[in-house]
Amino acid sequence: WSVLLGGLAVLGVLLLALIATRLWIKAQTLRYRSLTARYQPLVEALAEPSTSPQALTQLLRAPRQHLDVIGALILRPLTVTSGQAVDYLRAGATTLGLEKRWRQGLRSSRWWDRADAAHALGLIRKPGISHEILRLMDDPHEEVRAAAVAALGWLADPTTVPALLQRLTDETRHQKVRIIEALQHAGAAAGPAVLAHLDAQTHVPHELADLVGHLRLSSAMDHLIRWTGDSNPALRAAAFRAIGILGPDERAYYHALK
Repeated sequence: WSVLLGGLAVLGVLLLALIATRLWIKAQTLRYRSLTARYQPLVEALAEPSTSPQALTQLLRAPRQHLDVIGALILRPLTVTSGQAVDYLRAGATTLGLEKRWRQGLRSSRWWDRADAAHALGLIRKPGISHEILRLMDDPHEEVRAAAVAALGWLADPTTVPALLQRLTDETRHQKVRIIEALQHAGAAAGPAVLAHLDAQTHVPHELADLVGHLRLSSAMDHLIRWTGDSNPALRAAAFRAIGILGPDERAYYHALK
């Protein structure tokens, strides 16, 4: 009987813990919804020049424990927002102390803080932060490395392109598709570094040929023509895709017809 009663007592404690956990999660969800409803209009107003000062004044009165919610609301539209609205949202994040908090997060001992900080600073396009985030590309945790690559893509700093290209073939630590996407964000500004990288390569991954097409690097046509005769069928196919995007010149026409 003592064993049975002990087992029932343990089950009772576990049941109470489960109920308490679910109640806590529900309370946190309701709290987040309530705070989102309160601060969403103010954050939206931050992106408008006419309403930004008044909205910022009200947000500065918010309790410090609400800053995580406000920060999440500021970051939410930045994945699809560009132009002056980013500048206003970044200025708001700076005034509220969020930018400072995120910069400190880059050096946190907790990997999720480092990942969140890199993600946030990339989304607000923080000037001058690229090389602080660049060191996180060698972080021991995969999620931090992925966040760093994404952030460098949003920042689109041409000086970080060589480092991204160097890690393109390191599949043990980085996913190629993430680096390619980051390089595409840099656009034409990445061109000179990409060409210099191509000149130094003996074995070219086919993703680089696709990148040449995405970046519209017509100056890389010699490379593309050479790759149409490569022994790697994936590279040959990618080279012809890139030539099709760029528009073939007389030499490329000859090789395509051949």
